[in-house]
Amino acid sequence: MGQLPDPQDLLGSIDPEPGLLDRRGLETALVQLASDQPGPTLVVDIGITLISTGTANARANEREGGARLSALCRGDDPVARTGPGVFVLVAPGMEDPAPADALVGRIRRALYP
Repeated sequence: MGQLPDPQDLLGSIDPEPGLLDRRGLETALVQLASDQPGPTLVVDIGITLISTGTANARANEREGGARLSALCRGDDPVARTGPGVFVLVAPGMEDPAPADALVGRIRRALYP
């Protein structure tokens, strides 16, 4: 599996709220993965409905959603928050559809129980 850039190199690309990559960090990670490991890559764009009564609750929902996604990933798989309630998970090396289907199933169960 390709190696992501050192986290220190991405400090300006980390979304401070959920502690995930932001759009710039995601772009950097995708470019790095494409050069290190060309081949099948699963990219999952996930929208989390933010039902809340205020900004603090929306942020708590995003932190929880980001934590759930990160827990489902392999250690090197980047997870990014690309907008309010929008996350992207990248899973390189998904040559067989069965693991990709299983991952998507785990995401659905974790986020939409």
